[in-house]
Amino acid sequence: MLLAIFAVSITYVAGLNTPGGFWDSTGGSHHLGDAILKDHHIIRLTVFLFCNTMAFVASLFITMLLIIDGKNLHKKKARSRMLYGCIVVALVGLVSAYAAGSCRETDTTVYVVSLVGAVVAYILLHRFCSSASKLFSSCFSPAQQHDENEDNASAREALDKARSLVLLLATLAAAITYAAGLDPPGGLWQDNSNGHMAGDPILLTINIARYRVFYYCNSVAFVASLVAIVLVQKEKLVKHHALEAAMILVLFGLIGAYAAGSCRDVNKSIYAMALAGAVLIYVVIHIVFFTLDDKDKKDNAKEDLLLEKRRKRLLLFAILAATITYQAGLTPPGGFLLQDDKLGRHHAGDPVLLDNYPRRYNAFFYCNSISFMLSIALIILLVNPNLYRPAIRSNALSVCTAVGLLCLMGAYAAGNS
Repeated sequence: MLLAIFAVSITYVAGLNTPGGFWDSTGGSHHLGDAILKDHHIIRLTVFLFCNTMAFVASLFITMLLIIDGKNLHKKKARSRMLYGCIVVALVGLVSAYAAGSCRETDTTVYVVSLVGAVVAYILLHRFCSSASKLFSSCFSPAQQHDENEDNASAREALDKARSLVLLLATLAAAITYAAGLDPPGGLWQDNSNGHMAGDPILLTINIARYRVFYYCNSVAFVASLVAIVLVQKEKLVKHHALEAAMILVLFGLIGAYAAGSCRDVNKSIYAMALAGAVLIYVVIHIVFFTLDDKDKKDNAKEDLLLEKRRKRLLLFAILAATITYQAGLTPPGGFLLQDDKLGRHHAGDPVLLDNYPRRYNAFFYCNSISFMLSIALIILLVNPNLYRPAIRSNALSVCTAVGLLCLMGAYAAGNS
């Protein structure tokens, strides 16, 4: 249901706001409000609309099938088969629409589609290495294998609790990366001149290296999110830490895409990426200094329950904060310049707010970046019990959450007026 809801929302918006934008003037063979890609990439636009519509309709069918209850076992089995079929159609439609609408070259489209195989191969390799390591350890310590069998029930319970939150993260990540790929940072050209065509990303012309880093990192995060959604559906596919491998790709893809697409300066990109490492270092230092006097205590059921509740709340906040700050960082308030500044201070694709109010833009950028990187660091910490248990007990994650909230308020105050 969560997948269907977000798939309906993003495909609905993408269908009404097709990639490449719309003409804001009449001339030639087009009219005011026509899709720009219709003039130069009509086949690509047609493929995008067809695949996006296919994903949209399939998501609606998923919602209907989940709402309607089958009266007998036969109908439930048939509905289950139809449900999984619609899920496959929706996921294939999303990948195809993204590949057709997010780029303008055929080879780039092929690279995006091949990312699906690359991500699956990475996860299978990770699973094979984990299986080999587990088999090697069990051969030399049979008692450990017996202990692992006894812990299967508790591991399954912990897995079920994590699957819902991981599904939320993967679905939101797929939604924001889908939108960012179709509407890239820097805006789109509105004319045909100087070697570019209308509807092409401005950043691709101004700084091709930065655009490629953003595009491929965003694409990896998008594909890995869809793979993670598939892995969550079946418990057998979650074994051997395959789900964790997919989420690592998602998180690092988001970090790389944000650092490349949220600014145009190399130093700012480095600062943005260093923020995540700084948060992790702070948490480790906080745990070390604030747990020096703590005595070793055995975990009990009540304390574990409280820790799990706090973990869910912190993880939910981190996921939601990461999604909104990712979108805001790639499409800052005020929009982008569509042509070079007459005074030569800024170029097309630079944020308008940076040209008019540089201090206000810098305040927005750094506050939004701190909140985003804090959220990513919190997600990384909260997926590992060995990390989040001492971090929650020492209130290190509470401090990070408070700082993230303050920075979120600061970015809103700086950018909304």
